[in-house]
Amino acid sequence: ERPVPIVKSMFLKLDKDHICYILKCLHNTEKKIGNIKAYLLTALYNAPMTIQNYYTNLANCDLAPDNRQK
Repeated sequence: ERPVPIVKSMFLKLDKDHICYILKCLHNTEKKIGNIKAYLLTALYNAPMTIQNYYTNLANCDLAPDNRQK
């Protein structure tokens, strides 16, 4: 369990981009989510720490050279 001030500070860091990121991840999830409330709370709490890696990896995949043989 985390201290209340730390949890509060993580939620106060959220902005529109974080919400869009979470909704995009939720839309792309293939597994059934058993407890949507817990899933969303966890995703929102972690969003400020994970959003940059998500979009960096997405950009790297888009910019990667095509390795398929023609």
